Amino acid sequence: MADEDDEFESNSWFLTTFVREAGAHAFRVHTIPETSEELKLIIEDQLVRADLMFLGRFSSNHVIQSSRKVFSNKTTPIQDYFNPLPLNVSDTSLASASATFRNSIFFNRGNPKFSVEFNSLINTSKSLLTNGTESRSSLQNQCIINYTIVSTLNVRATYNNGYRNTWSQFFPDRRFEILYNEASTEWSYIWRQKLRLSADYAYSFQSNAYFETKGQFLVSHTSGAEIKYNSAKQGVVSGKFSFVSVAYNDALRKNAQVEFALLQGLQSGNNFIWNINFTRRLSENIEVTLIYDGRKTGQSTRLIHTGSALVRAMF
Repeated sequence: MADEDDEFESNSWFLTTFVREAGAHAFRVHTIPETSEELKLIIEDQLVRADLMFLGRFSSNHVIQSSRKVFSNKTTPIQDYFNPLPLNVSDTSLASASATFRNSIFFNRGNPKFSVEFNSLINTSKSLLTNGTESRSSLQNQCIINYTIVSTLNVRATYNNGYRNTWSQFFPDRRFEILYNEASTEWSYIWRQKLRLSADYAYSFQSNAYFETKGQFLVSHTSGAEIKYNSAKQGVVSGKFSFVSVAYNDALRKNAQVEFALLQGLQSGNNFIWNINFTRRLSENIEVTLIYDGRKTGQSTRLIHTGSALVRAMF
């Protein structure tokens, strides 16, 4: 141990190296000048670097997809057949048309400690069916926050809001616009990269706002737990159980189409859903997956069991 009176010699190179090894961003500057004007210029230069480092944590991604199928028409200019963007096609020449726009903004993307993601997704489609034309549109705004408390414990929070719109030419009951707000959180624990335990909770409020068929709304609370075990020799086994409490109200107006769109296979009351998956690779290019799904919905005493198998061949 050195005495208290000893003096240690250091310089900016050593200090910069030590700071970087500690995980921080360090920039070495030359000898601090004596005049306040020159010192001010150096400080402003470091502030600009700090601003650029903060802005560099942001990134974005944009995706636009569009497709269109139309019937041949002598009155339609030939160049319109090669333009997939317009969706305002007359019903007489339309077969189907769809467009998707996705915009994502990331903060600290790929950072294992903390990251934020903002997504905006817009979908529109229109198609000609045997019972007339039908159009659908949707908008979803999403915010996802990931935070790692310790190396084995992670929390994820998600918020969604938007709408889903459906319009049918000859069926008024299939005209509705569902507004929704959803919030969820998930806690995950990972042990030795083999075992993953997670628990989640979600709240959802949805309502039909279309003026011709409005009068229905839904409130749901979902709690669930999941376990996943991964072994290089034995394969992957996962199981999930969810309890969904649903309150559905259509006292103002009955509409079976809206009820199905809101409940999505569930029923008003307590719903239980469980799932077990087993995946194993038999050889280098063959993989087998066994899937079991079960559910009990609403006031029904019946249990629904579904089993399936999937074989993948990779070449």
